[in-house]
Amino acid sequence: MLLEEAPRSVELRRVRERARALESVAALAACAIVAILISRRLLRADIVSDDALVHQYWLYHFQDPELFNDPLTAELRGSQRYPDGYELLFRLAAHLVDPIAFGEWVGVALMALSGWLVFLIVREHTDWRPAAWIAAGVFLALINIHRFHGGFPRAFVHPVVLLTVLLSMRGRFAAAAVVAAGGALFYPPASLLAVGVLAFCAVDWRVRWPRLNRRRTAYAALAGGLALAAVLVPQLVDGGAPRVFTAAEAREYPDFGARGPLHFFASSTLEYLRQNRSGFDLQGAGSVLLLAAAALLLVRRENIRLLRREVLALPVVALVAFAAAQAVLFKLYLPHRYTYPLVAFCAIAVGVTIRPTARSALVLLALPAAAFVLGVWAFPLGPREPPPVVVIAILGAAGTAALLLTRARRWSLGAAVTGLALIVALLGVPDRTARGSPCPKWPAARYLATLPKDAIVAGDPYDLKCVPFTARRAVVISTQLAPAYEVDYFLHGRERLFADLRAYYGQSVDAIVELRRRYGATHLWVRREAVEQELRKPNGQRGHPWQAP
Repeated sequence: MLLEEAPRSVELRRVRERARALESVAALAACAIVAILISRRLLRADIVSDDALVHQYWLYHFQDPELFNDPLTAELRGSQRYPDGYELLFRLAAHLVDPIAFGEWVGVALMALSGWLVFLIVREHTDWRPAAWIAAGVFLALINIHRFHGGFPRAFVHPVVLLTVLLSMRGRFAAAAVVAAGGALFYPPASLLAVGVLAFCAVDWRVRWPRLNRRRTAYAALAGGLALAAVLVPQLVDGGAPRVFTAAEAREYPDFGARGPLHFFASSTLEYLRQNRSGFDLQGAGSVLLLAAAALLLVRRENIRLLRREVLALPVVALVAFAAAQAVLFKLYLPHRYTYPLVAFCAIAVGVTIRPTARSALVLLALPAAAFVLGVWAFPLGPREPPPVVVIAILGAAGTAALLLTRARRWSLGAAVTGLALIVALLGVPDRTARGSPCPKWPAARYLATLPKDAIVAGDPYDLKCVPFTARRAVVISTQLAPAYEVDYFLHGRERLFADLRAYYGQSVDAIVELRRRYGATHLWVRREAVEQELRKPNGQRGHPWQAP
């Protein structure tokens, strides 16, 4: 009898493993489709991510070595210190495809991969099938606060950190260490966060006196050493990292103020924490998710014990790194870039804890609607916009359905309805904005594209924003190329900006000649109606009134 049952159990296990593998493939396909839908506007040929006009336009040089050999581009590449792995990836791709279009598809791939990793991490926690789907759906529903668009270096934070978490959970510490260290080749902050996760998990926190796990500690140290080498060796070869601003130095320039292109400092602590670069930039959707996750973790004390140590490391490491970046401002780049794991943690926490909390019927009734109303109107880090009545009505109906299901002891179904309602709440947040800038190839751009390949175009910095993409010609300066946190590049860019404005809107021909002498300008693109409008403004106002300087 036992001999007959053994093959059956083996076969049953194989069937379950096959079903789990098929589910995983289906989840990856679903994440890819959602990522494409989210990014569909940016996949248009005439729409470009704003940062692509800084970080990727010069990659056309690898397609045609005669393009973008100008001093501004050389200084940009030297100041930004693009990670070697990132530049190598795009250098290889540039020989085959348009690098900016490739960047958008890299962003789509990284978004889909991150959503899938969230799915797999939740599946490691629970066999309840809707849990992983809910978590991945919640994560991907945060359209406005994702940083995948364009495939810039920051897009690698989620994949590097989440893959490190997943491998560590599965006991594959060597692979986790390699991923954590390898992240430095694409985006050093991602590597710092991933190494932080390994370091946190090297400590056993659930005993009376925390103690180190020798094996985990060894791999965390290995990852840290490799990451440090990946960052420092290229800097030593290049003569050291560029000097960045201190907080006191940056405050002296309006560029870092509320109306500046680098708008970092704010008039109040609340505004400082709400915005991008300096704070958490949760916006409405992030606020809703944070409140929902906090409610689920607080309403039932056992819920936090359901989360593995690698997941619990995410908010701890993110907040510690955020505080460190604030303490040594700009030396660890932008504090906000270290907050990304908070989003993934909240999505995972919702997926893992929503079913165990289902017996608390009132929680399921109130969770989506309450989180939505508070997140978009009352929460200090949210936008404080009036929540749409239609969405509230939908969430109220979903809450009522969840309540009836739990009263009928159908807790799993009630939890699933609540999870879907939370996704609806995230999608219904009213503060959504379109990504990217229109950069159509107007007749002026087509004409500029006929200029010699070594031409350097001067003009209104705002008008020149798209020229490196549409005409593939270098510019003296543009609104996208002026901002920076490195002192030398910032000061040189500021000088270029004012010299360009003096030449374009000023009354002296000498200022135009100066552009040629100092910056090698070969052509001046003038829109006569724009100049006439500026000259009619009171007090001789120049430039764009919504942006300082």
